[in-house]
Formats: sequence, structure tokens, C-alpha cells
Amino acid sequence: MRATGPRLRVVGPALAAPCFAACVLPTDPVTGIEIVWSLQEQEASDGDDARRPRTCAGALLERVTLTVTDNADPARTRTQWLDCEVGYQTADEIATLASPVFSDLRPGSYTISALAHGPAGSLRIERSLVVGETRVARSTLDLSPPLVPWSLELVDVEACTGALSLALRYADPARDLADADEDADSALYRQALRSDRGLAVDGAAIPCAEVQAGAHTLLVDPGRYLVAVAVDDRTCEVPVEIRAPDPSALSLDLAKLPCDG
Repeated sequence: MRATGPRLRVVGPALAAPCFAACVLPTDPVTGIEIVWSLQEQEASDGDDARRPRTCAGALLERVTLTVTDNADPARTRTQWLDCEVGYQTADEIATLASPVFSDLRPGSYTISALAHGPAGSLRIERSLVVGETRVARSTLDLSPPLVPWSLELVDVEACTGALSLALRYADPARDLADADEDADSALYRQALRSDRGLAVDGAAIPCAEVQAGAHTLLVDPGRYLVAVAVDDRTCEVPVEIRAPDPSALSLDLAKLPCDG
């Protein structure tokens, strides 16, 4: 379980005057907004249950620009720049823990705008929320990056005489997945993922006579992966970083793999 630490008070619109020392605390109920975000994989070829929670590092997200605006007076607004990890929680943590990101606000209607950005690109999401007289409203934001196209090009396929296998694996499951375990199969990204031309990347052997040369396009969650390839008796693992908006592509020469030297 990640340590949560003290709650971060994000200074927002309509805040009460600060109390530094030797003052009487107000007796009015605390009102405001808790803000938390999560990251869930979007690729569902193995079914929704296989869509795993990513960490910020695993989703290639680094920072979140968070803006809270008073809808009754849009000039009353405040923007904070936070590390992605500050407001990130897994589903279990969302259900059991308070968010470390909290805006102490008087009752009213507010708009929350979150811009997540990093090597994976950027994603903006907005939510409207009403703060009541006696409660703390909670906003849970899904900042999951959308799928991005990844091109895997196979060249010199005639050099394959027996069988070819390809597997797309997480580069570092312990870092990239919030629910990583000791199961060796957890390193495989998907079992049922296929390219637009039917190429499997699950590690199963494909007869060389059935391998189609050229580009194969797959839609994949942004992240860092290893492409494990075996051609006849030669094996290799090639690191790739799949992200947007930059095109993501890997060209594999089956006659001379990157590990062949």
C-alpha cells in the first residue's frame, strides 16, 4: 500500500482566510472538494476483467494541471501543477482512503478541469460539482490515455524457415501495473490481441509459411514494452515505448534480429 501522507490543501476559489497562529478555528462544517484520479487500461481484447490499473509511470503520465473555477464567478479560479502520483489512487484506495488533494470551498457550483500530460501525450477532462452546506464533495477522474496505433513491420520473412513467435510484454510490471503479482503470465500484455491483419502477439508459434510480410497495426495502451521474438532457434527482446502523438513503429528484420549483433 502506498503511503498517503497528509492531505494536500489545494488553494482554490472562495477560500476562507488562513489561520496561522493564536486564532480561533471556525465551528462551521468543513465544505469543499476532494479530487482523485485513476488510470485503467483501455485495450479490451481479453475482456474487461483483463484491463489492469496502470500506475502514472506505466501510463507515461508525469504531471496533472488542476484548475478549480467558481461557476458563479469564473474570475475566481486557481490552477495547481501536481505530480501525477499526488492524486493517483487505485480502485481499492478510492473506496477506503481520503484523497490527498482537497480544496476548502464554500457552498456553490464549481468546475474542475484536469490536464494530464507526459510522454504519452495529454488528456483533458472536466467535471461540474456542487458543494453543499454540510458536506465535502468528491470528484473521481479517469485520466486513462486512449489507445494509440502501433506499427510492427516484418521484413525478410523468407529468412524464417520453421516458426515465428511474437509476444508483447510489459517492460517492468512491478513499476507499470498497480496490481502486479508474482505470476509469470502477468508480464504478457494480452492473450487475444491481434493486428489488423490477424498477427498474434501472444508468444504462440506461427508457421513461417503463414507469416505475412509488411506492416501490421495494433491499437495498444501507451506504455513501455518488450517485444519478445523467436525466429527458428534465435530469440531476442526489443524494448519499445508506445506513445502519442508521435507515431510508434518497430521494424523487425527476421534475417538479422537486433540481438544478433
